[in-house]
Amino acid sequence: MLQKSFVRLICAILSGSPATWAQEGPQNQIAISAEQASAMGIKTVALASVTQGAGAGYPARAVIPNNQLRVISAPLEGIVEAVLAAAGQAVEKGQTLAELKSPSLVDEQRQLLNALSAAQVARSALNRDDELLKEGIIARSRYQTTRSAATQADADLEETRQTLALFGMQPEEIKALENSQKITNTIRIVSPLDGFVLEQMATAGQRVAAADPIYKVGFLTPMWVEIQLPAAQAARVKMGDKVTIQNSGASGRIISMGKSLDAATQTIMVRAEITQNTGALHPEQLVVAAIEVTGSGAKQWQLPPAAVARQDGRPYVFVKTPDGFRAQPVTVENESASATTISGPLKDSDLIAIDGVLAVKGKWQGLGGGE
Repeated sequence: MLQKSFVRLICAILSGSPATWAQEGPQNQIAISAEQASAMGIKTVALASVTQGAGAGYPARAVIPNNQLRVISAPLEGIVEAVLAAAGQAVEKGQTLAELKSPSLVDEQRQLLNALSAAQVARSALNRDDELLKEGIIARSRYQTTRSAATQADADLEETRQTLALFGMQPEEIKALENSQKITNTIRIVSPLDGFVLEQMATAGQRVAAADPIYKVGFLTPMWVEIQLPAAQAARVKMGDKVTIQNSGASGRIISMGKSLDAATQTIMVRAEITQNTGALHPEQLVVAAIEVTGSGAKQWQLPPAAVARQDGRPYVFVKTPDGFRAQPVTVENESASATTISGPLKDSDLIAIDGVLAVKGKWQGLGGGE
């Protein structure tokens, strides 16, 4: 008889049969014997408080901040003569990562030496005409022409210096070329920052074109974590909320919140800057991030989502009593697909129904008998 009654109440709930839900007072008491609870498959769990505002975990991805990432490309066409660093290796700013041989480098260095020679000749002519002008031997117009030529020669020299710098030659290498007058066909590919080699994209002996990527390097502190936050939770999250990465000890704060909604997942991208224990994270690693939102200030507990029943949007949990259960109104502080955080007039060690909640709710609505 009890089994038939239980089946009837489950069917009535699923079919949406109307019932009057109790709101306050004794009518929130639900009489269920131990035998009935066993037959209905009701299971309970003792409450254990959680950190104030601690949210459930959300899927996230660790990435390197944009300003800490560099892609190093070939400055000109040539052949990779040597690769001196590998993926995962720590590097320092200015450290040589690879060497590239290129005929174009030889041509540009020759232009620099020609420009240097022309600038020196123009400067000597200007110095000579300056003395002649002071002695009144030449006209000012001639001096002005000579000065203009010297200025142009200096500009041409600086242009070739800048071109070599764009080709990857360091200032000290350009100065050494001017002093030694010795042309080389090898250029060093150096790291622009302290960090790690994230990817090696060329090998020794490979021919590369100008702008072909050779290395990707990055600085890994701090890190960003991009969190896929359900739209329903976005209003509860604000800038500066603490974020903890599960099973890693890494933590940080929310630094930006997306404005657009992903149509497929109905989530908003929230970005956190991770500053603590960043070594536990790796670029592109998939993680679970918990956001500690500012709650109501009350003590909080986490339960499986199925443990929270609702009446017209008002959340309840069912608390074990000597005679059965009590329907207790609560406040939902945070929720996700895996957990719901609640607060309310509860205490640690209260036993809360987590399985068979549908049956308890039916009994509360008067859909179950006492058989």
